[in-house]
Amino acid sequence: MDLQKKVEIFDFSIDRSKRRKWATGNFLDKDSPFFSEYTEINVGSRNSKSQPDTLHFHHKTQEFYLVISGRLTLQVDNQEIDLQPLQLLAIPPTIPHAVIKATDNTKFVAIKSPSGLNDKVIVL
Repeated sequence: MDLQKKVEIFDFSIDRSKRRKWATGNFLDKDSPFFSEYTEINVGSRNSKSQPDTLHFHHKTQEFYLVISGRLTLQVDNQEIDLQPLQLLAIPPTIPHAVIKATDNTKFVAIKSPSGLNDKVIVL
């Protein structure tokens, strides 16, 4: 078996402008071996100058945030939740949320399941 045709290593350390933001998901071409209706995975970075996300929710998608380094603050419903390294936040569908601030050099993994394409509703 030619393993290189079956697997891919994603190097998330490469500059964001030179790589896809998400490693897998249903936004990829359907002929991609990494097209998935089930999961999206992203390694993100934030700093103290990053703009906050827009408060939103998903009808079907669960979203998970795992902090690798730094601190990440999310608004979840009407509450602020601070995450430290190796803390995981699980957000079920229909719960409004947004990443609102971070310390410098914050790194995190975001996972959506099922893939959240066209499942983001902005809260006004």
